[in-house]
Amino acid sequence: QKAHLHGTWQTTHTIYAENRQMQGRVGFWVYTPLKLQRGGASLLVLRGFVPRNRQDRKAIAPYASPAGEVLVQLQLQGLPSTLPQLGPDEGVAGQQPDIRLNIDIGKIRAQTGLPLLGFSAREYAAPVADGLQRQWDAPNLGLAKHQGYAAQWAALCLTLVLLYLWYQWLKPWRLARRAA
Repeated sequence: QKAHLHGTWQTTHTIYAENRQMQGRVGFWVYTPLKLQRGGASLLVLRGFVPRNRQDRKAIAPYASPAGEVLVQLQLQGLPSTLPQLGPDEGVAGQQPDIRLNIDIGKIRAQTGLPLLGFSAREYAAPVADGLQRQWDAPNLGLAKHQGYAAQWAALCLTLVLLYLWYQWLKPWRLARRAA
């Protein structure tokens, strides 16, 4: 669902989700809360992607965040995607840069005190060049799986037709021919 919202970026609470990819490059997804103009609530927005610095894990490539009120073009989403993790997430609110493996809106709400909404959004266009990449991959709809199932059922139907022809027509015809 697409939306256009007015608000201000709360850049001090920006979170970087690590080990994310875009077009074959590894880096960070940049999440920044947007304080909405109406209601006072904040929405966690996936603003874009920055590539990882291979020499320094905590070095984030520079990008711009407009100050003041902005109009943001968003695509509303559910909860941010998660990756498997072995231990507790080490992200700490207030520590800069706040790098985390997974984004848990409830934890962020408790750590920052922000009135975050229970879902996130993804920015799909920026009014000015800000240095973030937004070439999002198309969602995987699972079409290949469904096409595989269709081929499997078609093969099963063809097998049943061939067995019917063999046992109901060809085999009795051969037996009758041998008997005559």
